[in-house]
Amino acid sequence: MLARFGIIKKSKSPVRKKFSLCGSESAEGALPRRPHTQKESFIMKHLNKRLLALLLALVMLAALFPVSAFAAERGEAEETRSDTWEAILAYENAHLRKTRNGKQRTAADYAALSGEIAKIVEASEDYKEGTCTYDPDSDNAMFFWEDRDGMPQGYSPALRAKTENGRAAETDPEPVRASRPDLRGGLPSSSDIYVLSPWYGIDSSFNSEYFQEGERLAEATGGSCYSIFRQDVTVDTVARCIEYGAAVLIDTHGLTDYESYKGYTYLDDPNYYVADCVTGAHDSYITLTNADGITEADCQPVYSGGSTYYRCFYFDTNYGVRGYGVDGQVIADHMVQYAPHNMVWVGSCLGMATDGLFRPLRQKGVEVVYGYSESITFLGDHTYRGAFWDWIREGETVGNAITYAKNSYGEWDPAYYNSWYSTLALARKYYVAFPIVVSSEDAYPGKRTSGRYGVDGPQTVRSTWKLAACMHKFTYSADPAPTLYEAGKLIARCSKCGLAYEVEVLPCLRTDDYLCAVFEAPSYESEGRALFTWQNYQYGTFSFEAVLPKLDDTCDKYYDVNTGKWYHEGIHYMLDNAVMNGVGEHSFDPNGSLTRAMLVTILYRAQGAPSIDGQSHPFTDVAGGKWYSDAITWAYQNSVVNGTSATTFEPDGDITREQLATILYRYAKNIEHVDVSNRANLDEIFADANQITAYAREALSWAVADGYMKGSTSNGATKVYPKDGATRAEVATLLMRYLKAEKTVVSE
Repeated sequence: MLARFGIIKKSKSPVRKKFSLCGSESAEGALPRRPHTQKESFIMKHLNKRLLALLLALVMLAALFPVSAFAAERGEAEETRSDTWEAILAYENAHLRKTRNGKQRTAADYAALSGEIAKIVEASEDYKEGTCTYDPDSDNAMFFWEDRDGMPQGYSPALRAKTENGRAAETDPEPVRASRPDLRGGLPSSSDIYVLSPWYGIDSSFNSEYFQEGERLAEATGGSCYSIFRQDVTVDTVARCIEYGAAVLIDTHGLTDYESYKGYTYLDDPNYYVADCVTGAHDSYITLTNADGITEADCQPVYSGGSTYYRCFYFDTNYGVRGYGVDGQVIADHMVQYAPHNMVWVGSCLGMATDGLFRPLRQKGVEVVYGYSESITFLGDHTYRGAFWDWIREGETVGNAITYAKNSYGEWDPAYYNSWYSTLALARKYYVAFPIVVSSEDAYPGKRTSGRYGVDGPQTVRSTWKLAACMHKFTYSADPAPTLYEAGKLIARCSKCGLAYEVEVLPCLRTDDYLCAVFEAPSYESEGRALFTWQNYQYGTFSFEAVLPKLDDTCDKYYDVNTGKWYHEGIHYMLDNAVMNGVGEHSFDPNGSLTRAMLVTILYRAQGAPSIDGQSHPFTDVAGGKWYSDAITWAYQNSVVNGTSATTFEPDGDITREQLATILYRYAKNIEHVDVSNRANLDEIFADANQITAYAREALSWAVADGYMKGSTSNGATKVYPKDGATRAEVATLLMRYLKAEKTVVSE
């Protein structure tokens, strides 16, 4: 029964356990599921609409027939074809039966029907208008379209031929072992092996050799081999295995988005026309038999150079099994952490025809990707795989292992190397597969085009990667550390072997991405200091100290403010806190006078410009609607000003120093309700104290005692100049001292 779950293991303990990587049954230690990015699988949601209609029909039929008779007629459950694919199959059967005269159908036979198949698709009620990519002027027989629900589908002559000429498995397979992963988060020890075979048990072309290879590798590493097959191989399962395995072996059908059939046949089989699946290709795919996990985002079209293709699409087979093509970007998008510097062996056809499979996986931490430039024979893959992994188990590097394998069996597909296509020219003319490796030490040779051979040629592999050469113990550090202006990198480094790789980019130090504690706030005069902390449950906590730059000096825009003068701090403070403004775009007029209306307005703004609805004042020289009208009303009602008489305020009169002290005193006492009890002996301090008006003496005494107002000393005499007008610079400085001072509130 374990085989029916698709995951087989010989447990290290005598107790056998079954589990599912993609079903609802999970066990502690099972491969963690990737969080769904959609509420449900896009493709399964689409399929469920069809199944719902089918189920309703079945319910109605069940009411008409006895249960036992219905079950006998129905047989084992099968997936239903769409009307479009039923029409395609009917057309193929009708026309290929006539053209082949009973002989085995070839991909070229199917390709000859592509134009008519495209017309069938476009005439279908299930077709989404304008999405068919078939171009009668192009030599590409492979094309895509979307159904009315937006699900991409693809017609591949090569896959049609493979799934017909192959044979559906007659019995359930029994791979070698069953196993239960024991993964507890973080990067693994790089000792477990994963074998993925989505067509095993469905297409008899796929046998248990890959599972046996995985078992031998696991014995060499001391880890476990996880054999996952059939519908348990979902896109999320593939992603999880790549995140955790030391080596991942993928045994499946592969294809590209391009198929062109030449006007000449293969030397070894004249019934088959030579296929070019590379020169016009944009993407490479592996195929699955389960749509679980595939999202709407995975199925979006890609537009490139006037062509349209898809990173994920659905296709039907001749024996009724749905297939799903996915490229490397789809797999990488489903990964939630970086791969552990591992190797992925892609045993399918055309895996290296483009960079669509390997490049996204390499960007996700896979160190080595192996694959084929063209369609590989089963014999060729069997031969290379056996020789390569034998050398790897002996402790050889990838570079040496592939060199030894090719020295023994040939630079291209061993099924042809010493027979039909024994020269490089013949191998290239007949599109024979070459083994290709991409790693940090081996660049991609380039896609084959009409002007260059690229991957279709011998490759010297230099990779020094070894299987389980080190039971890695990683520590993480920022190198370089992020700053306020430049991003950093989080680096994983093995403390045993020194292996290091980039885990992720650390963004610039910003409060959006980091916790921030400011130790010293910056000002326009000095820099500040802050500590930015980045926390990650997997990699740890990292802190970065940063020097915060000085604040922009708001005085710089005013050409008449000398930042070296005594008044600079006061003017800067008032501008920075929007209490005072300039008198023009580039002028503050620090030595200019300040009117009584201006002062009251400044204090009114400092209180947030409260509402004065329903309030009034007695001043006949303060008209309504002026810029200062509300401020004077507020000041009068709160006993901050009394006016120069019972009915006048003189809003345009220059404020004197004693008036400034008096208004500030009343503001402090009646608005802010702070302690104003401190007094200074004005007669002892100022030589001109006798010039202070009686009403202002108490206020001036307080302002001097608390340090808000100071006099000027000349020729040994200190004077306060009570009747002189207060300049804008003096008012800014006095108000700054008051607003910044610590004050005691005594009553409300």
